[in-house]
Amino acid sequence: MSPTPKRAYRSGLRATQAEATRNAIIAAAGVVCRAGGWSNATIAAIAKEAGVSKETIHAVFGTKVALIGEMVKANVAEAAPGEHFLDQERPKAIAATVDPDRRIELWAAYLTEIMQRVSPLMSVVRAGSEAEPEMAELYRALHQGRRANLSRVAQSILGEGGSKTALSVESATEILWPLASPEMFTLLTGVGGYSTERYTEWLAGMLKVALREPDRS
Repeated sequence: MSPTPKRAYRSGLRATQAEATRNAIIAAAGVVCRAGGWSNATIAAIAKEAGVSKETIHAVFGTKVALIGEMVKANVAEAAPGEHFLDQERPKAIAATVDPDRRIELWAAYLTEIMQRVSPLMSVVRAGSEAEPEMAELYRALHQGRRANLSRVAQSILGEGGSKTALSVESATEILWPLASPEMFTLLTGVGGYSTERYTEWLAGMLKVALREPDRS
């Protein structure tokens, strides 16, 4: 028997409220982690920032490690449920760019924006990985996921007209993975004094040199 309209409405309302609570906790975790780093990233501090109880956080995410992982993923890019963020309109438009140099420049700008959001959060995960085995496992898993995503970017760069080398997607990913990493972004902007614009230019230049040999024909 189908649910009555009232029951369906209540069910939908509960789902909406649950999603709002989940998003508020993730946002609060980001605020806490950016402000105080790993040492400040306690369930109590996140619960206070989100305006919920510690029990609510455990009910929604289970563990702090799971919450931190979801926080990092949520800051990569917004995506509809079931949709990969690289299948969104902007990445698809970049992949469809005909001029190979311009395609690399657009990918560099897109990846830089992600690094701006994710790098401080990955620093928290890295610090936590030195203290807790579960966080070390999360750190490795996040980088494995990042590598898989960058493989798709490498495939786009090496697409038709994108490379004059015999590089495989796997080899191109090996180059892209450290260059477009949160650690490299932090090193160059936090220690090297690069602006985000300079990092974007540096990344694009490095990719053009590494992935596209000059045409000697």
